[in-house]
Amino acid sequence: MNSDREALISQDNSSTSSRNEDDPVTHAIITSTLTVCISSILAGLVIGYSSPALANMERDPDIKMDALELSLFGSIPCLTAAVGGILAGYLASTIGRKRTILITLVPYALGFLLIFYSKKSIASIILGRAITGLGMGSSFVVPPMYISEISPNHARGFLGSFMQIAVNLGILFAYIGGRYLDWKYLALLPCVFIALQAISVSQIPESPRYFISKFDRPAAKRSLMELRQNNSNLVNDLLQSLDSSTDSTSTSLFSTKATTKAFFMACGILIMQQFTGINVIVFYTEKIYQDAGIEDSNMASIVMCMVNIGVTFISAKLVDLSGRKTLLSVSGTLMSVFLAIFALYFHVGKTDGVWYYTALACPMLYIMSFAIGFGAIPSIYSSEILPGSIKEKALSIGNFGNWTVGFFNVLSFNSILVPMLGNSGAFLAYAIVVLAEVAIVRRFYVETRGKSLEQIETQLSE
Repeated sequence: MNSDREALISQDNSSTSSRNEDDPVTHAIITSTLTVCISSILAGLVIGYSSPALANMERDPDIKMDALELSLFGSIPCLTAAVGGILAGYLASTIGRKRTILITLVPYALGFLLIFYSKKSIASIILGRAITGLGMGSSFVVPPMYISEISPNHARGFLGSFMQIAVNLGILFAYIGGRYLDWKYLALLPCVFIALQAISVSQIPESPRYFISKFDRPAAKRSLMELRQNNSNLVNDLLQSLDSSTDSTSTSLFSTKATTKAFFMACGILIMQQFTGINVIVFYTEKIYQDAGIEDSNMASIVMCMVNIGVTFISAKLVDLSGRKTLLSVSGTLMSVFLAIFALYFHVGKTDGVWYYTALACPMLYIMSFAIGFGAIPSIYSSEILPGSIKEKALSIGNFGNWTVGFFNVLSFNSILVPMLGNSGAFLAYAIVVLAEVAIVRRFYVETRGKSLEQIETQLSE
């Protein structure tokens, strides 16, 4: 039995290697990937806005936020993102990926403009943040879905990593903009990317899997022909594969063993991403650095974000070489170590000498470790492990869980966790949780590197 399975695996690897050569990453695929990632830049601007904006608002005598308002300002986009993700999944399956991305621009525009025209009303500012969160939730559902559906199997991880790079670019733009713009005019910066996305998204093809789900095979073929540079033989093979993967019309999450396992793995990895504490670090970067005794907290935040982008570029290549499970394990272990060291820094309470550099380095090293695995891989993994029949529904639920956990993490950090445990105890708690996540990934998750979406579904059925 084992020898038969090894033979099948060897055969799969051989056929996968052959398909890698026959299914190259075309200019159209790269262009389409970069285009939908503009939506991810907007999501990064929402995430990154709070850190410099809060620091700027603290210097404005006309704006007074209590502890709850401050926590809501940072966390409420996560809550509405949970709703936005559900709506995006429904719209993506109903009207298509491209149209959903266009609709996503509406809450981005309304939310940021409401902040700009708020006249320093705290209620209006928080409401604007909430509305932008609806767009952010969609941006974490539709782009990874679209990218996984247009990508060759061998490059799915690499291309999927572009989304995380784009999110980090958005955060960096917010941090740099916050150095030179006050909180009000910083809210206008996303309008540049809103306009760019509105113009560009109409120029790319719709996902062929969406057309197949609507039983429009001719449109699916036209889309594939554009994406695969009119390689008719390859397109016919891909169409046949898409047809076989959608033979089942059941959209039940628990209709088979494969769909059940895929659903829990996808939701689990998305939720675990938030339990790493990443949004706490990103949403409150400047405040955390200020608490740690760093004078130029904004520049430290900018450097941290630039390091994050650099490592994410490296991770984009590693994800298809080393595998998803390996990178998640390395990423989580390193994050746990640096969170524990940062907890020790706050426990010791010294801010001079080597301890100063410890405070400066730990968040950066933590972010670098996050970028290696837990940054990009959850979106990639969840998109590729889910069968097409349940993908939109399952991704919506998974992202709902992801952002709900993110909301409570960001909301509770300054208002509950730090008052109860102190900075030291709070970061130590996250270190322990992340280490537990590594154990879960190693024990229960399957590797998906280099496998077709259909091969993954077959593996989950065993």
